[in-house]
Amino acid sequence: MKYIVRSVEFLKDRVFKCETWRIEGAFVLVVLILLRYISGGFTLEHVQAFINHNISLSAFWHNQALLLWIADWIMVGGVLATFHYMSVARTMEEHQLAKEQSGEVSDVSCYHKLTTYFYWKEILFFVSFCLLQSWSAVLGGILFLLYPYWRKAWVRYHVK
Repeated sequence: MKYIVRSVEFLKDRVFKCETWRIEGAFVLVVLILLRYISGGFTLEHVQAFINHNISLSAFWHNQALLLWIADWIMVGGVLATFHYMSVARTMEEHQLAKEQSGEVSDVSCYHKLTTYFYWKEILFFVSFCLLQSWSAVLGGILFLLYPYWRKAWVRYHVK
């Protein structure tokens, strides 16, 4: 894990000159887009049929394949936004813990519940997305469940 942290530091400091969260977000977006490509998310036959008027506007809502195609792309955006949300929440949790460990009173007394609720949420969503076969969301769940381990490694090995 140390080498992955060093690689991200190199990318963020020397190649892209940006914040860590941008590298993390770009990684998640690339992985999600690759998954959509592998799972056929770039086939546009449903969209082309709609554009070529083979499907009427009223029939649009009844075309299950087209709706699922659109919903899965929207899911990619939702997973990316949720990833960024989780990244901010994790950082806030780390700051609250550091404050408490230094003898100060944390600003939010229930911050320690964040991780528990996070895992429950992700496990429940993971199971429901598997049942729906929404693979972008399933992959998002896996990335979310792995993120706390990445974050611990980042905090441990990151050169400040």
